[in-house]
Amino acid sequence: MLDEPESGVDLENLEILGKAINKLLQKYLWRTRAKSGLVISHLGFILNYIEADAGYVLMDGSIHCRGNPRELFKGIQRHGYQECVKCQR
Repeated sequence: MLDEPESGVDLENLEILGKAINKLLQKYLWRTRAKSGLVISHLGFILNYIEADAGYVLMDGSIHCRGNPRELFKGIQRHGYQECVKCQR
């Protein structure tokens, strides 16, 4: 479990951090994983560098949205978290 791994990391080193996380959780030839992990992010910019299989938005103690992590993040950037309240999927 990685809780806010990008916290305090400058933009130049964010890619290095993302590559290291990918290596820890890498997929193999048949696109399966031998390991799993949980990455908690408040900013989401780490998603530009890691291959996450699923994303969830937790608000007020409940999961409000789930889906492709990059798509969820783009939606939050465009519309804010209030769209996640409406999502309920």
